[in-house]
Amino acid sequence: MDFGAQDFSLVWFDDGFFTQQLPDPDAASFSLSSEIPIQNHVEMDHYLQLQSSRLRRAIVEEEARQRAITMQRYESRANALLLHKDQQIAAARDRTRELQRFLKAAEMEAAAWERAAREREAAAAELSKQLMEAESFCSSSSSTSAKTILVQNCKVCHAGQSSVVLFPCRHICCCRSCEPLLDHCPLCQALKEATLQVFL
Repeated sequence: MDFGAQDFSLVWFDDGFFTQQLPDPDAASFSLSSEIPIQNHVEMDHYLQLQSSRLRRAIVEEEARQRAITMQRYESRANALLLHKDQQIAAARDRTRELQRFLKAAEMEAAAWERAAREREAAAAELSKQLMEAESFCSSSSSTSAKTILVQNCKVCHAGQSSVVLFPCRHICCCRSCEPLLDHCPLCQALKEATLQVFL
């Protein structure tokens, strides 16, 4: 069988031979040249994908870095605010303790004054009672005896009239001039804590 100048190859199938024309060398060179742009296009796609991946990774890293910087900045501000609040709380606690100490001292002083006032009131009541008894005695005794009872000389100078009550013993035993010189009662030797001027 003459197929002319054409080159053929035989391909075997189940139903017999089948002829196939061999590719033309010129056509092969055309096919090779057409594959070069395709290969360049694939490489370009791969390059673009690689650059896109790098860009995405760089964006993610930059976002993470910016978040870390922001968190550090806010954390620093929060720590500064917390420190300031802690200092304010500590100062408030110190002020509260100081006020509590002042209040306690004021309460103690008020209690002392109240106690002294009660003692003075009791002494005044006792003196009033003594005066009433003296007046009652004077009404039934001679004027000379009454004068002897009511007017007593100072136990210190023995010249002035006793007109100062000493506390807590409540003795009327010194004059006004001698009272500053006394630390103890001249009658019972009790420690002098307070005095009261009376007029007999």
